[in-house]
Amino acid sequence: MPKHVDPEQRRLLVADAVLDEILDNGIQSVTLARIARRTGLAIGSIRHFFTDFDEVLTFTFSVIVSRMRERSERPEGGGSTDPLDTIGAMLLHSAPGRVPHRENVAYLEYLMRARTLPHLRAEISQTQAAGEQLVGDLVRAALSDTGASDEDIRLETTTLTAMLNGLALTDAHATEPLDERDVKQIIARMLERLRRAYPARS
Repeated sequence: MPKHVDPEQRRLLVADAVLDEILDNGIQSVTLARIARRTGLAIGSIRHFFTDFDEVLTFTFSVIVSRMRERSERPEGGGSTDPLDTIGAMLLHSAPGRVPHRENVAYLEYLMRARTLPHLRAEISQTQAAGEQLVGDLVRAALSDTGASDEDIRLETTTLTAMLNGLALTDAHATEPLDERDVKQIIARMLERLRRAYPARS
């Protein structure tokens, strides 16, 4: 009797092989032949689960984003109702330390690759816009009882997203992945700066 094959599990197996290949050799090195060697699957078997090579790349990117989203939705300990603590928890879940090193490296490589690949550009731009919108909404909520202007909120949102991108880039190029304790301290200092810069109205 033929062995049952779970298509989604096979697709995830391929995605993990793509992530490993990107970490070791860069996104430009990803080919069906290299994926086949890493998974032990025949190239024909891989093609059975994807319409074409572009779908392999876009599916792998969707896996990265899905895993990031799952981590961000996990409740952080403490149960704080402070909006700035909510921002801190979201930043921590999206920063190196919580995001595995290989996923962080792959995400950055996808960002660069998207500059010249239209089928990736649209999906990645949509993902980035959604992330920036989330940060902006949280910043607006956190500063709602202060004298912060719309321009303040826009600039603080840009600052926080730039900090995340900077941490991701540092992690990708560091000899060793960033220590999560250092990432926590960096985020905590950024939030403390916001608290001092925008005190609540009395």
